[in-house]
Amino acid sequence: MTKKIGEELSIENQKLKAQIVETGRALLKTRETSAKLEDELHSVRLNLLKEGNMKDRVLDELKRAAREVARLTEAGEQLKKRADKRQSDMGQKINEIHKMFVLNSTKRVEEEMVNARLDLASLGKGQASLMVRLEEVDRYLRCGGAQTATVGVQTTLAADRMSQFEEAGRDTAEMVIRLREEMVDCKSQMIETKQQNEVLRQIIRDLKRSKEEAELVEQEDAARIASLERNFLDIRQFLEGSGRATQQPTVNLAEELETLRRELGELKGRQRTAPNPRFRTQTLPNNRPGNTQENWR
Repeated sequence: MTKKIGEELSIENQKLKAQIVETGRALLKTRETSAKLEDELHSVRLNLLKEGNMKDRVLDELKRAAREVARLTEAGEQLKKRADKRQSDMGQKINEIHKMFVLNSTKRVEEEMVNARLDLASLGKGQASLMVRLEEVDRYLRCGGAQTATVGVQTTLAADRMSQFEEAGRDTAEMVIRLREEMVDCKSQMIETKQQNEVLRQIIRDLKRSKEEAELVEQEDAARIASLERNFLDIRQFLEGSGRATQQPTVNLAEELETLRRELGELKGRQRTAPNPRFRTQTLPNNRPGNTQENWR
């Protein structure tokens, strides 16, 4: 009986030892697993810290970019106002110059035409007077003159009259030549006036085309700024949305931010280096002083 009890106790003792060994092995595995979990927890904490730092940096960059966009937007509005004012001033100057040229050209042509009409009237009067004198000479020669006048006296008077008529004819011819020259000058001035008006029309067309190009560039810049603002808002909402910033990879965010900063830099450089609307120098056809349109700035 005692032997049987001893065998049972021995078996129980061996079972307990086996259980103790298994428990020790399980405890060892638990300790190893706990150590691994602690290492993973430490790594996760470090990653969370890095993600938090990255999020703070991204938010700082977004704030700076938002301020830059606001500044660029304000600068664009100021630039647009200055461009509109400059275009308005240039339009007024062009209109004033056009009116001045038209008025001066019209007045000069009218004066030349009045002088030409006066010369024509004077020429007509001179020809009428010449014809009257020729008729008197012819009638005098046919009638024989006065009874007390001799043939020599009549011949002398006729020679004097003829010399006067020849001198009047020369004056008339010179007057006709001068009148023709003045008419040619009037035609030349009218042609020059037309050319000047055409140059002014070309300047006005250049002004309108430059204004349209400036408005197109301003519209493109406004669209780019609006797109950048939408991107800022999307990234901000993505980063501030309920812990998703710590669970998503930051590589795409960094690339997006870098692209955004590059676009902002390009837009900034474009607005700084964008030339003001200027118009090339154009010289009026007659090359006279005061007929050159310089650039207006």
